[in-house]
Amino acid sequence: MVLEQARHPLLEASLAARGASLVPLDLDLPRELRGLVISGPNAGGKTVALKTVGLAVLMAHAGIPVPARRARLPLLGAVMADIGDEQSLEGGVSTFSSHIRNLARMLEELRAPALALIDEIGTGTDPAEGAALGTAVLDRLLASGVHVVATTHHLAVKTWAYRREGVTNAACEFDEQSLSPTYRLVPGVAGSSIGLTMAAQLGLDPEVVEEARRRLDPAGAEAARALEGVESLATRLAAREAELTERRRRLEEQARREQERWEEREEARRRQWSERLDELARSFRQQAREMIARLEDARQRRRLEREQARRERELRQRFEAEGRAARSIAPAPPEWEPAIGEKIWVASLGREGVVLECSEQRAEVQLGRARFTVSRADLRPLGEGCDEAGAGTPATEAAGRRPVLPAAVSADLPDKVVPVELHLLGFRVDEALAAVDKYLDDVCLAGHREVRIVHGLGTGRLRKAVREHLDRHYPALSWQEAAPRQGGAGATVVRLEES
Repeated sequence: MVLEQARHPLLEASLAARGASLVPLDLDLPRELRGLVISGPNAGGKTVALKTVGLAVLMAHAGIPVPARRARLPLLGAVMADIGDEQSLEGGVSTFSSHIRNLARMLEELRAPALALIDEIGTGTDPAEGAALGTAVLDRLLASGVHVVATTHHLAVKTWAYRREGVTNAACEFDEQSLSPTYRLVPGVAGSSIGLTMAAQLGLDPEVVEEARRRLDPAGAEAARALEGVESLATRLAAREAELTERRRRLEEQARREQERWEEREEARRRQWSERLDELARSFRQQAREMIARLEDARQRRRLEREQARRERELRQRFEAEGRAARSIAPAPPEWEPAIGEKIWVASLGREGVVLECSEQRAEVQLGRARFTVSRADLRPLGEGCDEAGAGTPATEAAGRRPVLPAAVSADLPDKVVPVELHLLGFRVDEALAAVDKYLDDVCLAGHREVRIVHGLGTGRLRKAVREHLDRHYPALSWQEAAPRQGGAGATVVRLEES
């Protein structure tokens, strides 16, 4: 049952006619609490709070918008109330008997889910008997699954609410400086009635009030003073909580602005690097084309075209690496815990990887085919600020099979046409072996079962290096020299086993 800034419309209209303003009601009863005992001074707002709760519940069940900033109310089958004094001289009904009749009817007709609203429970008779009777009635209602909101001046009822599971106290606040109620409901604390203080404020002879204080039962007076102290402490704590909440809100807003500024700087830096890279690539491409255009030998032209593509690729990779190295990495969120198998960004290495093991100080990560042990502080959650070009999935046991991703890791693979033939003519050995690795990765993902690597005859050095590389690093694959019509010794046919 939650009411935030709830207003009783009739009271608000009445106050507005007199030029006064209403103090809205804030109430928050969690699911495990079904009972609320409201205490505090006379004319402090207890009955108004009781009526506001009941009216809000009835309006919600009738489909009428509740006059509150926010309301969350349980689904109820009935609302029962004992509010006011129905004594009658003609009917021989006293104050006490009128209350008892109402409570008796509640107990006879109660059927959960329901809400019982009881004003001044246990009043109209001996305080000790009234308190005992009131708590017994409240216990029966709660045991039947009924929600209960009651007001009281009895110390025994307030004490019962502290001890009873599923019940809490709330106090109508009283300003000790101005000696006037604030009409604000303070949860978790019982309120003192301060009847003598209010009697003095309302004009009763001070000597009479002082004599009444002397006649107070010492134990009761001590308990009343203790309650006043607790209420004062609760008021100060509530004010402190509001202050801390506001401070936290300001800090969160400041952190959000700092994060936005950091993201804006990173976006500007990424655009700057991208523009610089595109500009250098265009310049390089134009110069290369001009040089190639001057050549008449077609074979030499093709070789230079391949060299141009290789150099342009190296240029782009180098600048992308420099861009990543120059990028400032935001600190990881304090609540973030790297999970085994999660894709992450390693700030110190400027690369994407996958977490294999993680402790409070160190982490073991997979970067491509290599495993690295890095500081836990170097890990960042992989987001839009990180380059997604480098796949960080763990290497498979046998290259050439489809990679088995660890739990919590997904691979969104783009649709890519992978040719069944790789040409290495004009490549140096190191370039050719790197191209073979990349090509076989693509082939595995594409699901091809047989491909051809064209390395040419030449001196035989490239052919030997390719085949030794296949034997050494790809034991799960088989290869053989191509048939004469497929290139003979100038090509190698590679077969992939079923995964």
